[in-house]
Amino acid sequence: MLKEAVDFVEKSSVFLNKGKLVHLIIIGSTVSIGYLDGKKIITYNIGTTVERMAEDDILDSGSPILELKCDEVHVEPVQARDIAKEVAKSSYPLECAEKWLVVLQNPGKPCYTITGITKSLKTISVKIDAFGKVFEHSCEQLALFDKPPNHA
Repeated sequence: MLKEAVDFVEKSSVFLNKGKLVHLIIIGSTVSIGYLDGKKIITYNIGTTVERMAEDDILDSGSPILELKCDEVHVEPVQARDIAKEVAKSSYPLECAEKWLVVLQNPGKPCYTITGITKSLKTISVKIDAFGKVFEHSCEQLALFDKPPNHA
């Protein structure tokens, strides 16, 4: 799916043929692929056709944005999401995430960051390397609503 999605974008008439591949994002049924061109990210949304989105400025985090090379990724996005769901089920059995966000990028080595939003407004985050090995996971509260702010 990953290589096919990149090929689909790069063979489309809207592809600018500029920049280097830096991320793949899946939210629900929407697949987006991003390319870095100088100080801009050009994102393409994939459906039955390819739609080029407006260019976005990158946020300067001080870290370089590295190219994502498809041949270095040995686990497909759907497989990585399924691994994350299993980790969530076994590690956080009381939490039920219905919406999942899959991000594939290269912060030094290609890896997935998969985030699920739970019914109790927590995030389950699972990091998986390019070979499908989980190397980090957590479950965090998104917001605390039980105590109103103290206004004196």
